[in-house]
Amino acid sequence: MFKKRKRLPFHDILKYGKYLVLVFLVGAGSMLLFGGYAKVPAFCKYLCPSGTLFGALPLLGANDSLRGQAGGLFFWKLGILLLIVFLSVKVYRPFCQYLCPLGAIYGWFNRFSLVQIRWEKERCISCGACEKACPVSLSVSEISRSPECIRCGRCVEVCPGKCLHFSGMGGGHKDDRRERKPGHAGK
Repeated sequence: MFKKRKRLPFHDILKYGKYLVLVFLVGAGSMLLFGGYAKVPAFCKYLCPSGTLFGALPLLGANDSLRGQAGGLFFWKLGILLLIVFLSVKVYRPFCQYLCPLGAIYGWFNRFSLVQIRWEKERCISCGACEKACPVSLSVSEISRSPECIRCGRCVEVCPGKCLHFSGMGGGHKDDRRERKPGHAGK
């Protein structure tokens, strides 16, 4: 059976692509395009495959007069869309891992998220089940602190030693919560 790869070769370098896209296409590119803040962000205009898939292709399919106006920019974005679709068959979430500026922003704020995954190192039996289950191939020590963690919870589900658990927003580990006896008002 066909199995998707979790990462592309050179992942440790490619993962910074989303930060470059954020700085250069979303930030600087949008400010420089059209001499000020652009009405269409540079990221959307030059890279984002969503507009091609859900906007351009349906419009070109429905309107003959628009087909003749499709130019280099359309074919550039169509190429990006086809590359992302091809990579998506082979690799788990390639656009999110390597190009999405929103993923970069989310990664920066992972440390401040209300939902965290905590690792109790002393309870860990080093079985590797969490690493095998992780869709973005994080090691057990990275799961609790990496900006690449998507908080899917697969690692928590498969951990036989229960050393990984959600915390924050009522997701604390059961040992962290005091058990209250009936009739006592939380003394």
